[in-house]
Amino acid sequence: MAKKNLLLGRGEELTRKIPPPKSKGGKAYPYSWTEAKQRLLPKIEEAISELEQAPDSTHPGGLGVMSMTLHPSFLAKSYFPSNMLKRFDLQCVGSKQILVTPEKTTKQGEPVIEASSDLYVSGSIGAFRAMRDGIISEELTKGVKNEITELEDLGVLDAESKIKAIVPTNPLLEVALHSPADIDIFGEFESYVTQLGGKVDAFRRVRSGGLTFVPVMMPLEQVGELAKFSMLRVVRSMPKLRAGLPNVARVAVGSKMPDFPENKAVINDQIRAAIFDGGVGNTEFGEWVREIVLGTGDPFPDGLSHGIGVTSAYLFGSLVDGEPLPVPYTGVDHYRVLDTHSDALDPHLYDVLNMISGVLASGEYPLANLSLGPELPVEDDDVSAWTSKLDEILSEGNTLLTVAVGNSGELPGIDGRIQPPSDAVNALSVGAANSEGVDWARATYSSKGPGRSPGFVKPDGISFGGSRNEPYLAYNPYTANKVEGIQGTSFASPNTMRFKRVATS
Repeated sequence: MAKKNLLLGRGEELTRKIPPPKSKGGKAYPYSWTEAKQRLLPKIEEAISELEQAPDSTHPGGLGVMSMTLHPSFLAKSYFPSNMLKRFDLQCVGSKQILVTPEKTTKQGEPVIEASSDLYVSGSIGAFRAMRDGIISEELTKGVKNEITELEDLGVLDAESKIKAIVPTNPLLEVALHSPADIDIFGEFESYVTQLGGKVDAFRRVRSGGLTFVPVMMPLEQVGELAKFSMLRVVRSMPKLRAGLPNVARVAVGSKMPDFPENKAVINDQIRAAIFDGGVGNTEFGEWVREIVLGTGDPFPDGLSHGIGVTSAYLFGSLVDGEPLPVPYTGVDHYRVLDTHSDALDPHLYDVLNMISGVLASGEYPLANLSLGPELPVEDDDVSAWTSKLDEILSEGNTLLTVAVGNSGELPGIDGRIQPPSDAVNALSVGAANSEGVDWARATYSSKGPGRSPGFVKPDGISFGGSRNEPYLAYNPYTANKVEGIQGTSFASPNTMRFKRVATS
């Protein structure tokens, strides 16, 4: 019998109750309760033993952290083990996606590598003992038992697994801490670092969601001990701040100096776009650009050159030799966040992030551009402070932020991958095309995808950013003809924002 199409006809069927289709049975579990009990009890016994033997100073508030890996068949939100966590007074403080080959599968054939989720679960040693005892006694509800059988693995986080790329000559570290909502563990972390001969820059810490990011100065021989702190998620050498071009020279081009448009107004005077960069330092942009200085240092030549190029890309796009500058779509508030100020505990990175976050959190700007960020490739299992903080702000939906993906595309392997915060799911990440013609391709310097979960499809797109054969033509008042040939995703990003027209009414 043909199914009724209620959109095309027989709308009267909607006047009576239509029951849902009959269920084909409950969710298939790869392990029985008996199998789950036999598999998990030795693992939790070993984990409890490790927690009991660890020094008290590594367990702030008496809390330890275990990783609990879900079976790949139970990744939907409806399978989150909330009943189990509540029953044993445990708290999920974070998670990451991993690849795992389960012992058994609910699918046909032999188990294969599949995506799964690692939950970071905190609790007292007593809470983990209660979980062990509950499994042994089996005095648990059906819901709790089901959630326990959904676990593929569990164990204490290995300290070595928390340590990422460490530069032997750089004692400045970036640390991410799990931060439970109801417990302040930061003071105990500071005390622990002091015991190891280090120093925490508490003033510059960044809190985002359930994580706290903070700079730490630490003797590198103590990093292994630092990673034993139970609430530490990851430690790495503090990355540098990228805000530069591919390693090619700027070139002065153009047969004559371009004329300014006769009408120096903007197409839409109801809004302004925000650009965060190295400043403009010249009044020739004054009709359209308001420079706002957030830092405490002086501007520097490379920062100004970069800021001028980014601002020109948004105002005018890539110039056409011999033609006047086009009328900009909107005005710009250029926030100078790059300057000469730096100190040992923060070579710009956290100060700049906090400046940008404060402006974006105001919700004042519907359009903003960011052509800078940490100089490191995104990692599948750990988020950066920049991505975490900006994604949180952008989730409010007040601002479209275009972000340059970086210029590392010619580096091998993971080093050529996109750079934070272009992996933010709530931002528009932009790579560079090498031409404005029909035979365009990805510029070789443009950093490559994928992004990280859940935004694997990154960059979101590419826009013209210049190349050696076809440079991006930007207005620069400091050059001879005031036109400069440049290239980089730094200019592809504002070039994309420029084509986001906003209605005037």
